[in-house]
Parts: sequence; C-alpha cells; structure tokens
Amino acid sequence: MAAALGRFSSTRLRRLPHELSIVLVSARESGRLHQRHLGDPAPADVLAFPHGEIVVCPAVAAELHKGHGLTFRDELLTYILHGILHLAGFRDSSRTGALSMRRIQARLRRGN
Repeated sequence: MAAALGRFSSTRLRRLPHELSIVLVSARESGRLHQRHLGDPAPADVLAFPHGEIVVCPAVAAELHKGHGLTFRDELLTYILHGILHLAGFRDSSRTGALSMRRIQARLRRGN
C-alpha cells in the first residue's frame, strides 16, 4: 500500500493530518454523528473529520459488502481508504470525483 500511496502528489499527502485515528462505532452512533454533521440520520459507512478521525460503521459494512462484491474485511478497508482520501482533499460530490475515488480505493486495496 505504501507504494500505491507514493503515487499521490506530495501536495495531497501534505494535506493529511500528522495522526489518524480510526474509530469503529455502532449503527446508532454512526446515525447520530451523521445527523449532527451532515443532517442525515441514516448510519454512514464512513465519516472523516479534519482533525484526522475516521469513523467507520462495521454494521453498514456487514450489510453492504456482498452487494459490492467484497469481503467484509475489504469493505471496511475501503471505508478507511475513503476517509483518508477525503482528508487528502479528494471529493466524491461529483460523478467524476466519485469514480476517481473508487478507482484509487480499488488500486490501494490491491496494493498497487
């Protein structure tokens, strides 16, 4: 994965906080945080906060991984990578941005 990360521009990598925390939360807590920060009460797969906290909901991963054709482990890894990409400045608010992030996540999961 380190080699794949090395392909990102140094500008993007400099945007990352010096420390990252990955926090696993229940669906209830995920929904509470999602509502508070984005106005959506549904549990979120992942939320990333500028101070470096990545909040992941394993219950969402358990529900969705088969539909995405991934193992539970790879679904969780995808959420973590997604959070890191957001912290590095990537956005998925457009179709192009979302597609770019999915491609990068897949490449990082494969380690190349």
